[in-house]
Amino acid sequence: SSEAVVQWLSDFQLQAYAPNFISAGYDISTISRMTPEDLTAIGVTKPGHRKKMTSEINKLSVT
Repeated sequence: SSEAVVQWLSDFQLQAYAPNFISAGYDISTISRMTPEDLTAIGVTKPGHRKKMTSEINKLSVT
């Protein structure tokens, strides 16, 4: 759900990107399979934010 996406992003203070994920149709299960190219496609371009998100996405795919 979109609420889950907002909550996930809020956990590491990047909830400003929630509309990017939601408008692209992502949910938690599809986020767990995102690639760096997918992040670029939805507009996550700042290196620090990409690094943090990639780390958090990797945690999602483990669980």
